[in-house]
Amino acid sequence: MKNLLQTFIFLFFVFSFTAVYAHEESGVPEEGIRMRAQVIGNDTILVANLREVTIFAPLVFRNRQEERFYWRTVRDVKRTLPLARLVASEVIATNQHLLTLPNDRARREYLDEFERELFRRYESELRRLTLSQGRMLIKLIERECDKTAHDLIRVYRGRVSAGFWQGFARVFGANLKSTIDPNTNEGRIIERVILLVESGQL
Repeated sequence: MKNLLQTFIFLFFVFSFTAVYAHEESGVPEEGIRMRAQVIGNDTILVANLREVTIFAPLVFRNRQEERFYWRTVRDVKRTLPLARLVASEVIATNQHLLTLPNDRARREYLDEFERELFRRYESELRRLTLSQGRMLIKLIERECDKTAHDLIRVYRGRVSAGFWQGFARVFGANLKSTIDPNTNEGRIIERVILLVESGQL
């Protein structure tokens, strides 16, 4: 596998250099990407930032149930990872804005308005999530924010609101305190799928 990867990287550089050289010689406008080069002695070395690629051993499913779980996880992660990242970015932006407000009353008014705006923008998209996607979103929020969904609600809306929404989630078999446990088989599969989705391999 290591030799195959090295061969791939070598061919990538060779073809990239050939394409750049051909464009310069013929005067044809470049249609690919421009690469930096570094001259060391008599050698010209192409410099490129390559995206990290994680390689896993092939999965062997013991039964159909495991295979269905894997592909459902792939579907759910692809659907909810962008939403979890959006939540993380909104949390950062909200925290920064709250620091600029003069008092608790201004902060409460801002959070009330912010909550209404979030519902207006994202309610329809969230309603289209399946139950398993909702559970996955809760786990991914904790992964992206380092706080559970329950903790975030408690910080911004108080203990009573957090307790209410936790009870509501429990009715549907979800848990706002859910996290991804990397020591379980489920957690390992989820982390594997996230890395593959992030690297564009899924």
